[in-house]
Amino acid sequence: MNPSSPSPDDITKRQQIVEDTVDDTKRQRTVYDTVDDISGSTCFIITISFMTFIYAYDSAFIFLCLQAILKSLHRDRIL
Repeated sequence: MNPSSPSPDDITKRQQIVEDTVDDTKRQRTVYDTVDDISGSTCFIITISFMTFIYAYDSAFIFLCLQAILKSLHRDRIL
């Protein structure tokens, strides 16, 4: 077995019917889909979405803290 090929557990078989346009015959072939392609892109999208959410939440939290500090300093006439 080729070390770079996916393991048998990661491969799903799918039957696909192919029509030949020359003589109008139908042949059936087996197409192998790997799970790694789907899960890799999905994992990437979830990671980017999570990082964006954390960045936005963190930025809003820092902004609210700074705003509260500035209001407190302004109220105490330090600024």
